[in-house]
Amino acid sequence: MTEVAEALIGLVVGLVVGIFLAWQLLRSRAGTDSAEQLDRWRSEVLPGLRRNDLASRRTGIKTRLGAEISKALFDFPYRHADARFVGHPVEYVVFDGYSEVKGREADAISSITFLYVQRRPGPAPREATLVEECLAGGRIRWLTWSLPAAEPPT
Repeated sequence: MTEVAEALIGLVVGLVVGIFLAWQLLRSRAGTDSAEQLDRWRSEVLPGLRRNDLASRRTGIKTRLGAEISKALFDFPYRHADARFVGHPVEYVVFDGYSEVKGREADAISSITFLYVQRRPGPAPREATLVEECLAGGRIRWLTWSLPAAEPPT
């Protein structure tokens, strides 16, 4: 064989071995990075996702439960569809006439009522009384909270 042929064979063998070693190195590095990213995601992000999921389920359950409780109250003074269950410190916020507005039968909500359900004789709990005092004193306001626009993903 000539020197050129030997050099060419050596070059090809070296190139093949180099490509193989680079491929092995990149593959092991990518696997390590992926495993680290997955572990970091599991420890940092996953618990927050679980908390958010549980919170949204809890809210849905409380809303359905509140609606069922209002239907069980014999002399509930409002339409059940107009009542939104809050739970504490008052049981309901009632948007009187909202069903009619939604159904285009009326142009405005008649009133908004904070409803505390008195279960036994005696004074209302302190928290409910404090809400009542705020309402009676006119210490109530409307706030529209605008969230910042989400940045487009890069």
